[in-house]
Amino acid sequence: MNPCARLEGILTQNVGKELILYDRKTQKAHYLNETAAFVWRHCDGTKAVTDLTRLLRTELGSPEDQALVSLALDQLETGGLLQASLSAPRVSRRDAIKRLKVLGIVTALIPVVSTIGAPPPAAAQSVIG
Repeated sequence: MNPCARLEGILTQNVGKELILYDRKTQKAHYLNETAAFVWRHCDGTKAVTDLTRLLRTELGSPEDQALVSLALDQLETGGLLQASLSAPRVSRRDAIKRLKVLGIVTALIPVVSTIGAPPPAAAQSVIG
């Protein structure tokens, strides 16, 4: 199955090449660095992991290695940012980073998805006084 980003209930804010996603359902905010944001934006259900890997290489100049895309997809799935679970085996962040370092991949290209709890928009606007 080709990965597909979950768009329903997701508010997006571009921050340069990075992305902040707010999930209305879980009331969590997700920060995606450039690599993770790139993968999420291209998860349209029509591209396989190999297609995403080629795109990442073409657009960001990363080596053509599926570890970057697999790690990004794993983090996106963990954050509930994909429409369905992937049947691909889970990728250990530690193992992926070791593999990527051997390939000489710059640390900045390693995908990062950071999640924090956030108040609902109505609560964020309220003033305590």
